[in-house]
Amino acid sequence: MAKTKASSKVKISKIIITAILITAINSTSVYAAGRAVPLPTNTVLSGKGVPSSAIGIDGDFYIDTKSLNIYGPKVKNKWPLPISLKGPAGPIGPAGVDGKNGVSGSTTASVGATGPAGPAGPAGPAGATGPAGPAGATGPQGPAGSGGGSTGPAGPKGETGTAGAVGPSNVQSLTIGNWTLATNTPSGVSESNAFGTLEAGKKYFYTIIVKGLGSSSLTRFRAGLELKSSDNASVPDYEYSYAFAATHAAGANNTRLSFVITGTISVTNNAQLSVAISDGEGSGNSIALSGKAFIQLVGAIN
Repeated sequence: MAKTKASSKVKISKIIITAILITAINSTSVYAAGRAVPLPTNTVLSGKGVPSSAIGIDGDFYIDTKSLNIYGPKVKNKWPLPISLKGPAGPIGPAGVDGKNGVSGSTTASVGATGPAGPAGPAGPAGATGPAGPAGATGPQGPAGSGGGSTGPAGPKGETGTAGAVGPSNVQSLTIGNWTLATNTPSGVSESNAFGTLEAGKKYFYTIIVKGLGSSSLTRFRAGLELKSSDNASVPDYEYSYAFAATHAAGANNTRLSFVITGTISVTNNAQLSVAISDGEGSGNSIALSGKAFIQLVGAIN
């Protein structure tokens, strides 16, 4: 009954609005005295959405079919605020009646009696041996035993070990060829020929004797000595002594110079030695030089 009354109100509202539109459209214009001027005909326009000012002329109406709003009449080329053509929402109708629930079907079935047990089957063949399991974790250390045990008997004496290899004992006995020192240049040098065979990676101990003979009139001679290696990476480590004295040799009187050199050398690359004798004053005296070298291979130099 309430729904019928609401529907009647909506219909009456629509009739009233339609009557207003018809009256506005068909109303008789009143003209002032004088020559009559025909006025433009007004109408009701429609479209989806809000009308722009370019739509219609003054006096027209416009229905927005999308939102069901009516605009008008248009005045001074502007549309007034719209009026909704929708009626008020009706009341909520009564709830419908629920349908009846159907009857649940049966979910149980009769179970037959258990039959008798069958005879035992024959034994199956033995299965293959499975793989070995992983090793278990190491257990904790057991407690120490009580009391100290007695010392066991001494073991038998071991056999004598084999003798070690004989250490290096190679000795080179070398003669240093003759050479002459005669220079007027202070600290002028004369060098012997190279001698000895020094192998890479080995170590040597040496004793070198150098002698020189000069004129019997020679009363002094300031001599110097340097021992050299042909390999710059192998530097000799040495000391030397020097003596100067009058002597008699080979049936003649003369003056003798003597040098004794001792030292060691660790060889990096294959090398030879040489001796350089210098005249500190550049006396110009002629000294005939010769020598002897003893070079021994050793295992280590400490």
